[in-house]
Amino acid sequence: MLQKWGMSLLLLVGLALAKDQVEITAKHFVADEAKKTTLITGDVVVVRGDDRLITDKLTVFFDDKNRPLKYEAQGNVKFAITLADGRKLKGYSNNALYDAPKNEYHLLGNAFMEEIGKSNTVKGEKIIINRVSGFANVVGDSQKPAKLIFIFEEDESKKRSAPTPTTNMNEKGADDNGS
Repeated sequence: MLQKWGMSLLLLVGLALAKDQVEITAKHFVADEAKKTTLITGDVVVVRGDDRLITDKLTVFFDDKNRPLKYEAQGNVKFAITLADGRKLKGYSNNALYDAPKNEYHLLGNAFMEEIGKSNTVKGEKIIINRVSGFANVVGDSQKPAKLIFIFEEDESKKRSAPTPTTNMNEKGADDNGS
């Protein structure tokens, strides 16, 4: 029995899936082979490449081959993720769910997300973001409507130079000094 628990913990902490490695640190790990879950509590930090997730409590659900199906983060969730197109996002929520097969984050309750290096922010009761496609869905409610704030960025090639100051010309083309 101890060997199975040890294998689950080793699988979870040193998980290597193709190119991805997930590293989880925390104060306490409890694996349940029968339920195919691992409960992780106390200063939980999950690192996967450039992605980071910090939370109070994390439950990892595994499939029959002991591959993670989903991660449920509960309490004081903070995150930083990189989308497939290279955009970097960070934010927070009360709770979060990561659907591993879909590569999709669900930020739940008081959810906030911003694009790093830009003024783009999203706020809602639920934010869903797909890491691969960049698809985002923001849901508010009657008390707290969803909010999107962004700044249009001008295309540098379409910018016109500002008009240069000129002297005040009269109808004949001479300036007010008569020259």
